[in-house]
Amino acid sequence: MKKYITTAFLSLNILSINSFASMSRDDANNIIKDSSAYLVWQDDSRTKTTVKTWSDAISYCENLNFANHTNWRLPNVNELLSIVDFEQRTNFTNPIFKNKEIKQYWSSTSFDDNNAWFVNFHNNSTTMKTISDKESTHYVRCVYSFPRFVRDDSKEVVVDTEKDLMWQDNASSKNMKKNWEEANQYCQNSNFAGYDDWDLPMKNELEEMYNDTKENNPFVNNVNDYYWTSLDYTAFGTRKFVINFNDGLSTGKYKGPLTPQAVKVTKNIKMIIHFFIVASI
Repeated sequence: MKKYITTAFLSLNILSINSFASMSRDDANNIIKDSSAYLVWQDDSRTKTTVKTWSDAISYCENLNFANHTNWRLPNVNELLSIVDFEQRTNFTNPIFKNKEIKQYWSSTSFDDNNAWFVNFHNNSTTMKTISDKESTHYVRCVYSFPRFVRDDSKEVVVDTEKDLMWQDNASSKNMKKNWEEANQYCQNSNFAGYDDWDLPMKNELEEMYNDTKENNPFVNNVNDYYWTSLDYTAFGTRKFVINFNDGLSTGKYKGPLTPQAVKVTKNIKMIIHFFIVASI
């Protein structure tokens, strides 16, 4: 016997109230990439036909070999809610998805031993997030997570998939120390990895890179030293911000020849490249 328990819309933790600007579709592989949530969604014809119990849905995704990936899983309820688009009239699935049913889709989020959450893509907002008996059958759409920072060993770079930045990460960068003017000139003249549009990173770019790679760090050539940024520390421009890769804290260093610092370079993939250069005390 089916049992549904509904929740009011205002009580939901809905992650999907956004512009969906971070989502793009790969038509060749029938997948949707969400670069802000680091998720890739299945979007082939099977998402319109696959109906399973909750435990079978979990197994189905875990065993799915699709779009050259085998790390698929059943999405949790908040991830599933992130593809809801309330501007649609009937099917509340984000229209970037081509394969979708006006039905209920399982999430991996369990409510108790006998029930789990699903998302109803054809209903009003009061019953969007609902609990169902785990033995009931609902539709299945799988997802997998990808890391924000990915290393390309062939080019010796690390790509920030969220900010569309490329970072230099070759062995020579471990011993590279320059004053700020030298570091800036080095970036402007570099053709590292076949690109000629490198730059010193902005302060926030370098801080985010440091903070977000503390765990599962893909960089293999970072050093515990000060790294130059492009941002002025003083209004007169005599000092520039540096980031301490021992603790992530920022301070100001003189640009002149007596204050060489480490160098790291980075590049905006869509437009331009940045370099990242270390600065020492």
